[in-house]
Amino acid sequence: NGAAWAGCLKHFEERTKRDFDPHRFPEKEYPIPLWGATDDEDAGISANYIVLTTADLLEIFHPVIASILLLIGNQYESLIENSKRPQGLILVGGFGRSKHLFQSLKNNYAAVAPGFEVIRPPHAWSAVAIGAVIHRLEGDQVVQSRISRSHYGVLQRERWNEAKHGQATKVFDEDDEFWYAENRIQWYVKKGQSMPNGDPIVMPFHVTAQDHTHNEVVTLIVSDEDEAPDEFTPTRHTRILCTIPADLGAVSRKQWKARSTKVHKKKYVVLDYGVGLAFGAGGIVFDMRVGNKVVGTAKADYPRESLG
Repeated sequence: NGAAWAGCLKHFEERTKRDFDPHRFPEKEYPIPLWGATDDEDAGISANYIVLTTADLLEIFHPVIASILLLIGNQYESLIENSKRPQGLILVGGFGRSKHLFQSLKNNYAAVAPGFEVIRPPHAWSAVAIGAVIHRLEGDQVVQSRISRSHYGVLQRERWNEAKHGQATKVFDEDDEFWYAENRIQWYVKKGQSMPNGDPIVMPFHVTAQDHTHNEVVTLIVSDEDEAPDEFTPTRHTRILCTIPADLGAVSRKQWKARSTKVHKKKYVVLDYGVGLAFGAGGIVFDMRVGNKVVGTAKADYPRESLG
């Protein structure tokens, strides 16, 4: 019976999940309506109700509570590592009204951080929606900084170093006649780093070419690993986030520097440029800039659970 099952889930969501409090009532049982169900003593179903014990609900909620404690713990440690002392947290959303979650968090931090407050406002269930409206009205002024839960970087080449790089990454540049290691990552932002909202980080790079009409594509990398890898190998945790295509033919010739190779005295040109990264309300904004001129842009949504 679809309607009966929907009613059962609604009761569980709106009553059982919020009222469940094993810390105060360790022996309590929770009857949930399941209209039309056949009595089943082994399953705890009787007279159109299924009865869940405190032990049943503890088992149901354990993986969820453990996951939340781990996530908050990681954010807490990230702030400590960045010389910031978290003062507390506010529980919002539907599960924010859970007495079990509230008490679990309080117990978890009582010993390690006695001054850490866990706050559960009376209208926690609607706080997410209200916050979204406020954020839409006030914009980025609400959020001053963000804690990155991922690493963000740029795919690049490095001068070849036999002691540092593997043979598989070794490539020769015909323009400047140097050996390079490819698929290296220059990281902008490390996991757990605090980022001012809207303020870009600009990192310097350069490109070599035979002439001034060269086009360049900058590749942005994101990684959820605890330790950011030095070399790019696509995995589920380390992947391409987006690319920035740039037409460098539009850049003034004055920006290009003439060079010649040491061995064959072959002519080539070098262009210094920067890649900017900024966190904002709508996602992550990247740009490629030469001097004060932006020659390419890209925007990416935040990967799931990447920022706090």
